Amino acid sequence: ICSSRGFSENEFDRLIDSVVFLTPNQAIKEGLIDTLGRWTDADNIIEQFSGRNLSTISSPKLLKNALPFQKWGFKPKIAVVYALGECAMDEGIHARWLDRIFRKLEKDHEVKAVVFRVDSPGGDGMASDVVAQAVRECRKKKPVIVTQGQVAGSGGYWISVYGSRILAAPNTITGSIGVIGGWVYDKGFSDKLGMTSDFVKRGAHADLGYGIGMAGLRLPSRNLDKQEQKRVEEIILEYYENFIGIVAEGRNMAPEKVKSIAQGRFYSGLDGRQNGLIDNIGNLLDALEEAEKAAGLKPGDEIEIIQYPENKGLINLEGIVRQAESPVEASSVYRYLKMVSDHPAEPLPMMIPGTYPEIDQ
Repeated sequence: ICSSRGFSENEFDRLIDSVVFLTPNQAIKEGLIDTLGRWTDADNIIEQFSGRNLSTISSPKLLKNALPFQKWGFKPKIAVVYALGECAMDEGIHARWLDRIFRKLEKDHEVKAVVFRVDSPGGDGMASDVVAQAVRECRKKKPVIVTQGQVAGSGGYWISVYGSRILAAPNTITGSIGVIGGWVYDKGFSDKLGMTSDFVKRGAHADLGYGIGMAGLRLPSRNLDKQEQKRVEEIILEYYENFIGIVAEGRNMAPEKVKSIAQGRFYSGLDGRQNGLIDNIGNLLDALEEAEKAAGLKPGDEIEIIQYPENKGLINLEGIVRQAESPVEASSVYRYLKMVSDHPAEPLPMMIPGTYPEIDQ
């Protein structure tokens, strides 16, 4: 690392032993990384570094463009996209998959509007950011009407915020603009089970997060020390300010106004309409009607509704919602603890158990 990044050994030790955790902006400042970007920015970044446009094309798209066009016309389409469960990259709302879907719909000229169904108590901040930015880009090309289900809190509200309009039911739990962080560690539990572990480390904080795993949870062998805890608190507060800024931008509100209704407070749909978190009270069918109007379609126009994931019925979501395999995994407490253990000491826009209904039952 010292050779490739031009560090002295003393500078390297300073980063490891004193700085401890780095935000992306700090990593740039310290010279650890060169630029910031999501994977959707990869083509532009490659072009900046290489001076050439090296964008790719998939094999299915190449084949589609090579075949003769057989149809004379299309019905205008409205896409219904579902985000159900905790905000995670490859489970729950399946953020990676949602990102691909919104990027696809953004470029599909046959799709005139998108209805985004959100039912999530939040979770991983990266997953929330990925989906929110995909919605934001799609909204630049066509209306995106968000319809919130039982709960759209924390990360669930984050992924809603860039919608052209947001609808919720009267009793929807919405808002919870806040960030939480946790550190679940092994306080003698492994000793009671007769389990031991050993390690060798170099660096004052190299053992951070090291430990055994049990019941699907990663358990670090020790608690945070004072320096580490202070750094985690600083990052959580910085993350919270970022969340405030995203809501302010998405809802066209002053940051101070957002702060006055934030701090993790959650609201019913009715209260959310009063304080500007949502635009109107309505259900999924109401959102479809708003999408038609926003797309400039006339009453009585024949349209085609396409759904992601594809299914046999409007509310048949088998295949995207992971069914719990045991009563333990079915509990919101377990899912919360697993999210914290999978992202130790990281800021999580997620509501705590007991404040939201069991959305997958």
